[in-house]
Amino acid sequence: MELTIQSLKSSLDELEKDLLLSYLREFKCDKDKDIEKFLFSFALDYEEKGICRTFFIMSEDYPGKILGYFAIGLNVMQFEEKLQVEEAYEGVNIHENGYRPIYKLYMIGKDDRYKENFKMDSIFYDVILNYFKQAQALIGGDLLYIDCDPVLKNYYTKLGFVTYDENPGNELIRMIRAI
Repeated sequence: MELTIQSLKSSLDELEKDLLLSYLREFKCDKDKDIEKFLFSFALDYEEKGICRTFFIMSEDYPGKILGYFAIGLNVMQFEEKLQVEEAYEGVNIHENGYRPIYKLYMIGKDDRYKENFKMDSIFYDVILNYFKQAQALIGGDLLYIDCDPVLKNYYTKLGFVTYDENPGNELIRMIRAI
């Protein structure tokens, strides 16, 4: 099965908003309801406000179906533990005030009905990291972070993330990695 990536922005340009919303509402992820919630409640708003960009994983084998998606953006983070970051990623430059631009992986997930059709690890390495590398080539930046549920810590560790903050003001874990 050949997968394609389609941006939410291009979907908005091609489809009526109500039809697009119906496609979004079909997405199911019982394992992590936050993945559904982001897609239903935040993706359109964040897209329109320029907070992040959402991309759908599609296939001609399943027309009009969103098999998976990811949302990426740019943020600013204050690194209070400057040495921890420098030790984890040699050559990373943290500004004296501790603030720096950093890329964010807002969400990554796949629909339960298509979970056997592809591996999200492959999408991460083959697609998502390449998007960040393209942005990095154009505007700089060398770190990526995600705030994730503690049950996903091992998964993101396998993708090269390290724990930066066990409690960034909520029940999530903040993890970072070099691009």
